[in-house]
Amino acid sequence: MTVLVNEAAADGGRVEIRDWSLWTKHVRGAAALVAMLEGLEDDQIVELVVDGHPGEWVKKKSSARGASTPGLKPVGKMRDVWFDWFKTRRGELVSVTLAPNNGPPGAVVPALPSASARPAVSGLDSASTAERAAAWAAFEALSQAGWRRGDASETGRDALHDRGQF
Repeated sequence: MTVLVNEAAADGGRVEIRDWSLWTKHVRGAAALVAMLEGLEDDQIVELVVDGHPGEWVKKKSSARGASTPGLKPVGKMRDVWFDWFKTRRGELVSVTLAPNNGPPGAVVPALPSASARPAVSGLDSASTAERAAAWAAFEALSQAGWRRGDASETGRDALHDRGQF
């Protein structure tokens, strides 16, 4: 068995519980893990630790046109756990990492670039988990930040022309 994983195991992120499946587009803060998951072949099994619960996930089949489906379905005990969370914790962000043992025997995980191949980010490696979580929350809050001109009724085309803006 060949298992080649480097920083994907340590490069955990967070995933939003939004569907019956785990979609890679909902994984945040773990680019190496997302790349590894999207690189899996159809029906390939991988073990992930989601919110502290280790479990098996299977890569969804490609579409009829051959396009890769960027999602994983929970298998076995993890299916019951994930489905329960979907019913009771929908919308929550939970931690997700690659399990240390990297799945059942026979699972082959594609190799990822080494940490030395990544561009250096000052202070990133020395940040604690709490600091990283706070930084990520601040980054996500930026979507709500911004500048507004005023009431939406004042920014319509007719209102702008009436004020001589055009």
